[in-house]
Amino acid sequence: MSSVARPERRAPGWPLGAAGTALLIAGCLLVGTAGGVALHHLRLSHPARSVAVASLPSHALAGDMTWRAGQRPAPAFSLRDQSNRLVSLSSRRGRVVLLTFMDSRCKLLCTLQGPAVAHVLHRAGQHRPVSLLVVSVNPWEDTPQSSAEAAARYGFAGDWHWLRGTPAQLRPVWRAYGIGVERASDDVDHSTAIYLIDKSGFERAGFNFPFPSAKVARDLTALAG
Repeated sequence: MSSVARPERRAPGWPLGAAGTALLIAGCLLVGTAGGVALHHLRLSHPARSVAVASLPSHALAGDMTWRAGQRPAPAFSLRDQSNRLVSLSSRRGRVVLLTFMDSRCKLLCTLQGPAVAHVLHRAGQHRPVSLLVVSVNPWEDTPQSSAEAAARYGFAGDWHWLRGTPAQLRPVWRAYGIGVERASDDVDHSTAIYLIDKSGFERAGFNFPFPSAKVARDLTALAG
């Protein structure tokens, strides 16, 4: 496995950890703004914008964090997927990558995030050059079977890969993307950020969960051209 060393340039609060995400979801539910996530009533209010990717500036993207084209290389990694195939980030060049970090046996946050990610991919269109890469945050219990079952449960379709490894293999990937992971007695606490990586392998946008699915889908569509 390889990783790209680089200085930390994330803004405070990006990405949110498990506790911050849980508090945000709870707060949203209290005021009624996350009900659409919990009930899967996720809809685009406007059609995806037609944007020339080469001229797409960072301020045209809606992420909690955005970066200019060519500014921020996505850290490299290579891991086995649910079919035991070796998948590297570089092998996805020419496709836009939605990168997320999940636990196939999660009892709370992932059960909300998974369907939301599936909805984003559905709205962006399965015929676009888009790949979903899910990096496991539960190397202790994730298996090919549990990963495939979770993907089916959440509705993943198209080019998706649930990437697994040992704790030693996964920790550098978590660290490179600022993902906090802590094993609890009956669950795994972890950050729930997603990244959009363009066709050339550069990070372009990052969203904390619960994210606005309509905006993520528009950004994904624009980057996919």
